Amino acid sequence: MTSELMMEGSNTVSSIVSLIIWVLTIIAEWKIFTKAGEKGWKAIIPIYSGYILFKIVWKTKWFWLGLVGAVVFSILYSAALGLMIASSTVAGVILMIISIILLIALIVLGIKLYVNLSKAYGHGAGFAVGLIFLNVIFILILGFGSSQYVGNPDNK
Repeated sequence: MTSELMMEGSNTVSSIVSLIIWVLTIIAEWKIFTKAGEKGWKAIIPIYSGYILFKIVWKTKWFWLGLVGAVVFSILYSAALGLMIASSTVAGVILMIISIILLIALIVLGIKLYVNLSKAYGHGAGFAVGLIFLNVIFILILGFGSSQYVGNPDNK
């Protein structure tokens, strides 16, 4: 019984910490959007906030490409797993390879987004690396720090 209670308590603490980080991230994104001249409330709406982020640091066509790519990846990956579990066919392996290639493309898209986000707020490659690997911390720094929006790097 004791280990079950400890596990339950651990899950509760983890959930509370995750909720606090999520709320702080949304507040930081609100401030990031405001610094860029967008309405802060747009940070609250999940997919729309991604669209706005692409709008202020890159081009929205890349958002749509990434969104479609994520949906296609999910479908292909699920189909590949289903085929491989059911009969481990060549089709399953091919679908898995295609989904992995698509996943790599989506990761590259995300990296480019963070590089542009860093540039849009007057930072360089080191800050972009921070956004990629320590995202929450660097989003908080952008939102609550003295960083100012210098413009969409794609428009310069």
